[in-house]
Amino acid sequence: MKIGILTYHDAVNYGAVLQAYALQKVLESMDADTVILDYSKPARPQPLKTKISAVLKFPVHNKTSREFARFRSSYLTLTAPITGHKQLTDEISKTDAVIVGSDQVFNPRLNCADPAYFLNLPVSEKTKKYSYAASFGRYDFTPEEETLISSLEDFDAVSVRETEGISAARRFTGCPVKKCLDPVLLLAASQWKSCADISLSSSYPEYVLLYLVGMHDQMIYETARLTAQKYGCPVLWISDSTKIKKGIHVLHSCSPQQFIGLMMGAKAIVTNSFHATAFSVIFRRPYDVDIENAGLKHNNRSEDLLLSLKLPLKCTDSEPDWDNAHLALDEQRRHSLDYLQDICKRRLP
Repeated sequence: MKIGILTYHDAVNYGAVLQAYALQKVLESMDADTVILDYSKPARPQPLKTKISAVLKFPVHNKTSREFARFRSSYLTLTAPITGHKQLTDEISKTDAVIVGSDQVFNPRLNCADPAYFLNLPVSEKTKKYSYAASFGRYDFTPEEETLISSLEDFDAVSVRETEGISAARRFTGCPVKKCLDPVLLLAASQWKSCADISLSSSYPEYVLLYLVGMHDQMIYETARLTAQKYGCPVLWISDSTKIKKGIHVLHSCSPQQFIGLMMGAKAIVTNSFHATAFSVIFRRPYDVDIENAGLKHNNRSEDLLLSLKLPLKCTDSEPDWDNAHLALDEQRRHSLDYLQDICKRRLP
């Protein structure tokens, strides 16, 4: 069976590229002929402040982009670059099934309301339409966004990542809706270790790892410093930022493999990122997850994951029950793999 994956694989974002890698690896283990559709979502308009910041960070960010390009070239099976909806439609029509996801592929504000991610395209009728662990990211849809999302009614089956996404998806589709794990959680720690690069992490005997995405509370830097003080080690911050933060050492241009290695070796992880939270769980590392972001944006994605595993939002002060959490994770993993197996074996509608 030939399966095409439509996701945010080309973002310079660790979670985005690693979830694409994990989903492809799992499908290939099920003997599916799998290819990632090399299509890029439209670029969002950026405010002047963001553009200026991008110019200042360009030398560092350019090096980071090259690291991501090397990872994609080595670890992902891609189609030729796709430009435009017609070419994307043609590529999808060559497959037996297309899977949209994971990540926030159902967030219209993140993908500039691109109909491609809702498969609102004249795709061949023989191609089945599915999503896997897709996330809406937010649920305050405009009427125009609701019209776009209603394209889900043409999907053969829908899988979402968060509990809240189940009721949202059911508003727009009559097909089955199932909650599944983010693809990074489908791989065990041993599988991630096989592609980890420990060249950076091994340079530091012990460290607290800081990783941030998007908007964040400035107090999170102090949280990282206090956590490091508790463990008696430095703070390492994975970032392309050119800002200097007292007591925090910035690691520029880390490759995705180095990101895995740093997550694996950390004494503790301080983050507001869903995927950093997921890797904290995979490697059983103490974590402090910023859920509220000082009211800037509620981190419902990380919260949903931790609650589903009966884990606290913070565990740098006491050891959580990792064994029970991983029993729950194993059960969710089985359900998620069953869904993908049903797609590969053509057992879904």
